[in-house]
Amino acid sequence: MNFSGRHIAFTYHSIHRRQFSDLIDSKLFRNSTPEATLQNQLSTLKRLSSNSDGNRTLLCKRFLSEEFSILITFDDGFRNNLRAAELFYEVFGTAPLIVFLTTNLVGSNRTIWPVELALLILRGQFSSKRLEFEDEFFDIGRPEKRLETFDSIRQRFKRMNALSRGLAFEAIREQAWPGELERLGHEYKEFQMLNLDEIKQMQSMGVRFQPHGHNHEILHENQDAQIIRREIVESMAFIKDRLNEKCDYFSYPNGNYCEAAISALKESGFMGAYSTDVGVATALENNFKIPRLTPSSKPRKFRRQLRGKLD
Repeated sequence: MNFSGRHIAFTYHSIHRRQFSDLIDSKLFRNSTPEATLQNQLSTLKRLSSNSDGNRTLLCKRFLSEEFSILITFDDGFRNNLRAAELFYEVFGTAPLIVFLTTNLVGSNRTIWPVELALLILRGQFSSKRLEFEDEFFDIGRPEKRLETFDSIRQRFKRMNALSRGLAFEAIREQAWPGELERLGHEYKEFQMLNLDEIKQMQSMGVRFQPHGHNHEILHENQDAQIIRREIVESMAFIKDRLNEKCDYFSYPNGNYCEAAISALKESGFMGAYSTDVGVATALENNFKIPRLTPSSKPRKFRRQLRGKLD
């Protein structure tokens, strides 16, 4: 699986059919694509691939623009990625997608910690209208205050190392009503994770799986070097041993990377890694800082993205 050369990589996370009831739902689903939007984008890709020059090599054997090959990626490994694969298969007869998988959560009743944090702060029921965090108190009364609190706390969480993050999360969870996280996980099924049977089904449609870390720990400069290596090595081992796939590319959780992460990936034999830096991938760039684009929900802008236009 070699993605060298000029290509545009689009990054999705999940898809949904939910009708938003308020601003909090909009925040919770900020990284999720409406299913109808994805179907419209597939129609655009279908027209594009039908007009492609069959003599040119297509990345993932399907999509090509005038100048760039097109790569479709999904991060995290949510269960609704199976539905996305089915939509691709219905249109193209294959699902040439790359799912970057958070391996320790496969088949789990938990989801990635950034989503759990969002669910608790934005929708959780607490014993008080004030949430204690790092010796400060944050208002979680009215919805607009919850949004402010979530934005503030989330940014602090993302700078923490794994140990501090885990302790901070449990401190917030303990302030919620018993069983709140489980209740929210059941209510928001869109954030459930893939299991092995679903992954095998997706593989049969042409989906490839690559590592996205073992526990979705962020690989930044504040992260412990042992955690960085463990996230890479354990997620790589799962993909190779349980899914029988060769690990060529990694996707950084939250898009963050540091020199220690890049060094560990190189030592582990990876060919490159995808970030959330915005841009078009070229053969001249650092293969361990490959940029991607978030597909626009606006059809005209999406068509411009397919031509490498980023404005």
